[in-house]
Amino acid sequence: MLSPYHGDDGGLLDDRRVRYGLVALVVLLIVLLMLLL
Repeated sequence: MLSPYHGDDGGLLDDRRVRYGLVALVVLLIVLLMLLL
């Protein structure tokens, strides 16, 4: 409980990181489309 990054809940951090990565890619694509259009 002392270190949130060290334990059995590492999978949750990985899933959250992947989710934020996908959201960031979608946002970048939308911004690029708006700039081109």
